[in-house]
Amino acid sequence: KSSTKTMKIVVCGYGAGAIALAALNANKDDLTVILYKRKAAEMPIEGQAIICDGRKINFSSLTVSTDPTVFRNADAIFLCHPLPSYPEFLKSHILPNVSERLKILCAVPGACAFDWMVQEALPKKTSVNYTVCATESLPFISRIDKIQVPPSCVVLGFKAVLKIATAQFGATLKEEQKRLMEAFFGNVRLQHLPSFVSLTLLNPTARYHPVLIYNYMKHCSNTLQIPDNVDFYEIDEESRAMVEQMDAEVADIAMKAEMQGIPIGHVDSVTEWLATCYPHSTKDTSSVSSCLATNIYYSKLGPPTYKKNGITYLNVFHRYLSEELPLGLMSLYGLGELFSVKTPAIYQMISWGQDLLGEEYIDNGNINTSATTVSGAPQKFGYKVISQLAKDYRPQSLQLNLELSEYQEHGITYLGNVFGSYENIQEIQGKETEDKADFNLEELAKSDKFLEIAAVLLNVEKYSLTAYQLCTPEANSHKDSDTAHQSLLVIILALTDLENLRISRKFRNYLANVEDNSKEDEVHSCKLLQGQSVVYNGITHYCFLPVDENIHEKFIQFSYTI
Repeated sequence: KSSTKTMKIVVCGYGAGAIALAALNANKDDLTVILYKRKAAEMPIEGQAIICDGRKINFSSLTVSTDPTVFRNADAIFLCHPLPSYPEFLKSHILPNVSERLKILCAVPGACAFDWMVQEALPKKTSVNYTVCATESLPFISRIDKIQVPPSCVVLGFKAVLKIATAQFGATLKEEQKRLMEAFFGNVRLQHLPSFVSLTLLNPTARYHPVLIYNYMKHCSNTLQIPDNVDFYEIDEESRAMVEQMDAEVADIAMKAEMQGIPIGHVDSVTEWLATCYPHSTKDTSSVSSCLATNIYYSKLGPPTYKKNGITYLNVFHRYLSEELPLGLMSLYGLGELFSVKTPAIYQMISWGQDLLGEEYIDNGNINTSATTVSGAPQKFGYKVISQLAKDYRPQSLQLNLELSEYQEHGITYLGNVFGSYENIQEIQGKETEDKADFNLEELAKSDKFLEIAAVLLNVEKYSLTAYQLCTPEANSHKDSDTAHQSLLVIILALTDLENLRISRKFRNYLANVEDNSKEDEVHSCKLLQGQSVVYNGITHYCFLPVDENIHEKFIQFSYTI
């Protein structure tokens, strides 16, 4: 072996995908590849062979480790774990151990809100100097062949194209890194998507894996015993229509997101995706039914099963449902709700599947956002209005108009969604507060906790709206504008540094309802409300009122933005 290896790569996981990905690259002279697993191996793989397109590849140099310190010297990390394990695995294994050496953190697959998972797992105010990215699937079809002794990991075939997206908060993917990843994936061509939202919307397997189970169960007995001579990948007209309806719903969501300035691009239908991935191994690409039925690789696979007392049963707890529902279809359903797009087919498949699994991802159409529920829905990560999501994916210059239009449409409800739950405020403050899941802003304004909470709210710098813009008549065009306006007079407190408070002549005259064509830019004084101050982040913030009697009812916040 040459001693010139320059890159250290850690592949996380111990299923067929992770083993194949690590093994295919283990004998490359310029790479050191480590397969990381969280628990004792179910089968020893050192020294075995992987069968790929009829070729046997020895991977005796592959190192298997259970020590999380291997991440400290990693140049690239690839996650191939079961999707529900990603959040906990990021928090407890990867992110506490990465170093400045890390260049790439990639989920394979990761069309499951992976960028939101990383953001949630990162300690607050942590800068990310590496590329956070994900692909929509594995670059190949693989399985563990347990018939052979010892068992082998079999790669049936490679995709022609793999879609990839990079997170907006990390480093951009350099051209040399892209070439490295293409080689690492088996010379599969990478196609870069405009945003992670585009990748989350794509998630093709979430649109057809559950349907395959749904379709196959029609042929199973009540005990889910496997029927004879039924092809798992041959679907009937009802199932085909269901996939195509979900395609149409995803296309509607993509169009709405694009209209709000979030870069999406074209989102493939399942038929388009299958035809693009397997152009030379699919005989008929005219429909989703034909793509599934005539793919030569799928013909070597069957339904997910388990055996009991010598009888083979359909495994409904396989990842085709247990992963694709919460981290695939729930992402799509949540985005549909966010962009006000009706998704009846997606809803139908989630409702059917959650009953089968004994889960509750949605309840009468409402998304379950409890901490114990695994879900890729944007609402689970705190995105309750479009502008919250949009600010992470589009230029700041486009953000203000969207925030204003949402405020005009929803009035005071918009601010309640933006500010989040009372529980979140409690966490930020680190203090005991009332036990409320969500708060009503008008009621909250009357409570003795309001100043503490407002101090937190008005220091959130990611929102563009200022008090001036929220108080203008143009902003308050909502049907409940009077109520919203009165509430805002209380909510938009002037919590700011005493030295930094500046009130322009234009703003003062607007508040006083005085016409003044003077171009002078005077600065007007304010008086401090007695006892109205709060300490937050080590800074004392004060609440001010304008001196003028005729505008005493209006509070001013001018140096911070919401």
